[in-house]
Amino acid sequence: MPNFQPHQFHTPPKVMPLNLDCISLDGGGWAPSQFEGTTQDGYGIYCRYRGGYLSVDISNEPGGDAISNGKEILGLQLGPQLHGGMSLGQLCSIAGITINGERPPMPTLAEIRKECWLDLSGTTTFFDFSLDSTVETAKRAVSAMDDLLGGAHFVERVMDKDFQTAGATLRNTPAEFETIDPTIMFGEKPVASELAKVSDTINLQDLYPTSLLLNTTFSGFRHRLRMFSRSQHLDKQLDELGRNVKIAGHDDECLYGTLMFAASFPTKDAQKRDTLQQVAEKINALTPELKVHATNLQTGEPLPYLDKIKRIDPVITDWVLSDERNWLQIRIERFNEQRITVGYKPSMPLN
Repeated sequence: MPNFQPHQFHTPPKVMPLNLDCISLDGGGWAPSQFEGTTQDGYGIYCRYRGGYLSVDISNEPGGDAISNGKEILGLQLGPQLHGGMSLGQLCSIAGITINGERPPMPTLAEIRKECWLDLSGTTTFFDFSLDSTVETAKRAVSAMDDLLGGAHFVERVMDKDFQTAGATLRNTPAEFETIDPTIMFGEKPVASELAKVSDTINLQDLYPTSLLLNTTFSGFRHRLRMFSRSQHLDKQLDELGRNVKIAGHDDECLYGTLMFAASFPTKDAQKRDTLQQVAEKINALTPELKVHATNLQTGEPLPYLDKIKRIDPVITDWVLSDERNWLQIRIERFNEQRITVGYKPSMPLN
């Protein structure tokens, strides 16, 4: 099995309850969700959730400010790294907090969907996988899912003129995608009569509760990818060095974007976890690990201490290696109190 990055699977851990009762506690928001209040003995309390990290701070003295003069009494990676929203009811249930002896109600399913909250109780596990990808490799990655868990089916939402969801439709291949966020559905093939029921309040999982859904996002499925802007300071440095270079992502010949996959499944469902592990394996097989060599662009000398190992889209690798002027990345690095302009190029794939 591959050595998965820690962020690919995440199950919210069990939290030791604080058993803390408050006079008041209120707040909300997204990235971060923030809640402030006062404990029964007069201490200020501040709770924050962003990037999946939940913290609870309490003031050092009664009547104090927990933010500017407090200490953390709870801190942990609770949710996925890109998540940043929870309700007051979820906070209190997870952290073991009550308000005047009572716990606020948990949100309804409709509220969870509307606010993009998640089940952070630990009964649901989350899968997130992302990579820099060209359009060609993104389509190959999606097509590679076809033989998993009885077959993959590509589903896209249909939007009406008011941008409301008005059903969904099957696509045969990624070449047919018309949105940036198709869903890969594993197992039972959906039928048109059921897909017609998909709306802003009824989703695929409602219609096919036992199926594994892999949500995919890539702007290149619908739009032409855009070039990343180049730093004026970097361009000035390159001009001074007399370097006429091209950089992947910053040149129209080699464009890429972020391809993201996300799924959630019951923590005890070993079959769905295994399928998602196979998803990661297939994507990794398309993007081999390469040794990326660093070069001082002023002297041409190699800088082995800045070399790194990285998975790279093979289309990008081929473009970089096709011309000595092409580079994977160029950065201004600091070394021995000096700033040097460093170019990065991949080598051949590792065995």
